[in-house]
Amino acid sequence: MGLSFLTPALLGGAALVAVPIVLHLAMRRRPVPHIFPALRLLQARAVANRRRLRLRHILLLVLRMAALVLLAAALSRPVLKGAGWLADTEAPVAAAFVFDTAPRMALREGNRTRLEQATAMARVLFGTLPPASTVAVVDTSGEPAAFAPSPAAAEARIGRLSPTAPQQTLPGAIASARRLLATAAQPRRELYVFTDCSRGAWERAVDSADRDTDTGIRTLYVDVSAAAPRDFAIDSVALASDQVAAGTPVGLSATLARIGPDETRSVAVEIRMPDGRYARRAVKPVEWREAGTAAVDFDIVGLEPGTRQGRVVIDGSDDLAFDDVRSFTVVVGAPAGVIVASPAPGERTGLFLAQALAPAALARSGQARFALERASFENLDTADWNTARGIVLLDPPPLAARTWEALGRWVATGRGLVVWLGPQAGSPEAFNTPEARAVLGGRIVRVWRTPPGDNYLAPATLDHPLLAAFRRVGDAVPWQDFPVLRHWEFVPDEPAAEQPVADSPDAAPAPAAAPAPEAIAAAEPSAGATTPGGGVCNGP
Repeated sequence: MGLSFLTPALLGGAALVAVPIVLHLAMRRRPVPHIFPALRLLQARAVANRRRLRLRHILLLVLRMAALVLLAAALSRPVLKGAGWLADTEAPVAAAFVFDTAPRMALREGNRTRLEQATAMARVLFGTLPPASTVAVVDTSGEPAAFAPSPAAAEARIGRLSPTAPQQTLPGAIASARRLLATAAQPRRELYVFTDCSRGAWERAVDSADRDTDTGIRTLYVDVSAAAPRDFAIDSVALASDQVAAGTPVGLSATLARIGPDETRSVAVEIRMPDGRYARRAVKPVEWREAGTAAVDFDIVGLEPGTRQGRVVIDGSDDLAFDDVRSFTVVVGAPAGVIVASPAPGERTGLFLAQALAPAALARSGQARFALERASFENLDTADWNTARGIVLLDPPPLAARTWEALGRWVATGRGLVVWLGPQAGSPEAFNTPEARAVLGGRIVRVWRTPPGDNYLAPATLDHPLLAAFRRVGDAVPWQDFPVLRHWEFVPDEPAAEQPVADSPDAAPAPAAAPAPEAIAAAEPSAGATTPGGGVCNGP
């Protein structure tokens, strides 16, 4: 801390201290000779009087000189350097106003957001700044820190602040303001930080050492937080997959948080339509608990192919609107091409399976999961294998060696093959040729027939992807109502590659699938299926 003067030229008035000295010398009393008796008592008295008068004159001289010096100093307007808030308010300062403009500053209380409260307090401080002060406005939006051309320009900059996604943290903005103030010419430097003091504003705790550094910057933290905040918030939205095939449900999970008392409020999913409007596709009521979190799951179906945008919204309004909506984007691919090969005529024998995979109503609206091409085994070679992602052989007869070889090369590219055995597979030996076993991954031993009701699927778990559709209902599936009348005993060439799909109550071999890219296989109680890598095929 040091001393300076606004008008140092007036210190020259201190030279007037010579005036009391001249007056003192000019007005000094000279002794007047008198004739007295030679009495020693009177002589001692005279000496004491002269000493007392000399001391008074000296004190009077000092007081006159001090008065003149103080008058000259007062006229030169002294100020204390680096005295912070106690300094003369008329001394120009370099001030930096740092604002937290994160979206949470939009929280309302008393019909005023936290950012509006901060800017109102900043304008009051602006009115107290001395003339010739330089001011900088820094926020978390990421704009470079710089001094404004004038306090009026800085005040206008404050008026344009709005809550937005931060490009830098609040500690980062404070550090930028400190570096800027360190370059200021004014010896007096002040830093004002406006924040709601929430935990999310800081990467680390506020260190007292940050408030007073060796640069002489004095820092004031202004708390503009709400006294009793209330908020419904969507913390995050997670998609099961951001790319799905047409007709496939889009799994979505939203994590929710509540500040305030318990309350019930609904959460909805809306999809953006081509005309820009949002159409509501699902809604669920949620029990919000005070200072608690919750999760809500949705399955959105019927999305058309293309890039689709949507949002999760909270019904109603609250004090903080920005976290009531979370957006998402999902890419809905074109329906996967599937060739369904069945005995001639293929258009008729494969009709039921085709309708199960791609119902006509969904296919017409473009919402079917699969784009089907039906063919008979006689013209299977003429089908479009290049664009297909899967081939289904429904009740295939013994195929030629070249057909099995072509299927093996096609499956090796990572595509799927499903083989549903039926009445035409009554002779297992016809399916045990080297070419067939290279695709199926094993050999068929025999065909088993069981009385109605004696055998059915009994999956112990629903972990296999083929059983994923049953997870929502769990144990409610009446497996015993769908008996298996015939199945094929299958022995895999590599037992380690076998992945059981489900068990049967009589410990008979159960459906199994081999890992890709060899093949993909499925089984249903109403039709037989064999899978590469091992498995039993069910059939009527």
